[in-house]
Amino acid sequence: MSANLPGLAPLLDAFQRHVLDDDPAVAEWVRATPALPAARRLAVYHEAYRLRLVEVCTHDYAGLQTLIGEDAFAALVLDYARARPSVYRSARDFSAALPDWLQDEPERLPAVAQEMLRFERALADALDAADAPQPGTEALAAIDPAGWGELVPLAHPALTRLTLVWDVPALWAEMRAGAEARAPRRSEAPIEWAVWRAPDLMTQYVSLPVAEAAVLDAALAGDDFATICETLCARLPQQEVAAAAVTALCAALGRGQLAGLRSG
Repeated sequence: MSANLPGLAPLLDAFQRHVLDDDPAVAEWVRATPALPAARRLAVYHEAYRLRLVEVCTHDYAGLQTLIGEDAFAALVLDYARARPSVYRSARDFSAALPDWLQDEPERLPAVAQEMLRFERALADALDAADAPQPGTEALAAIDPAGWGELVPLAHPALTRLTLVWDVPALWAEMRAGAEARAPRRSEAPIEWAVWRAPDLMTQYVSLPVAEAAVLDAALAGDDFATICETLCARLPQQEVAAAAVTALCAALGRGQLAGLRSG
């Protein structure tokens, strides 16, 4: 260890560079012992930081870890940490960009694991999303009947729409309940889902019939009620469209998936 110690701020900066980037420069000022050389003493902090990142990601993606195994999950997170070093004050935020990173690495995960990742990210985002009104069906009372066509449903910030082929919501719930492990099941056709935070602050998810999916997609896109009906005309008998759209709008308001309605 050199006797010429720098000031506290440069020393802390050098230590941080070692922990984050494995920069060896700080070793010059680390006292070695016969049992632990300086490099090994520093490695304790370097490795502990990365293990903490894996631990944080395990909290957000427990279902994914179960699907692919602990070793594969840890390797995935460490590769992610090298490619996307954390820039956050809180490690809690580190895991948010994992799905985006994996879009460029699709071969890293099988399809069912990719869907589990997206589902668990939606759950985490719903929990952390900003607050907004959740007015319920009473919001419809203020709507001028002549203005329904221009009515725009407003998506709540906690709402995420997913299209899933694998039964990951059921699989995730079983994992949480400690059920015996089983193979994922693939549906014959894609199933539409919504994930959101309900008015009681509990995170919820539900599969959607075609009309409810159309209403929520319109809310996320900023489309009006007339556009919703046009979309449903291609999926439902024409005489059923208006009633299905209104029922779906009421369902979205009743669940707290919408932050309100805007008249065009």
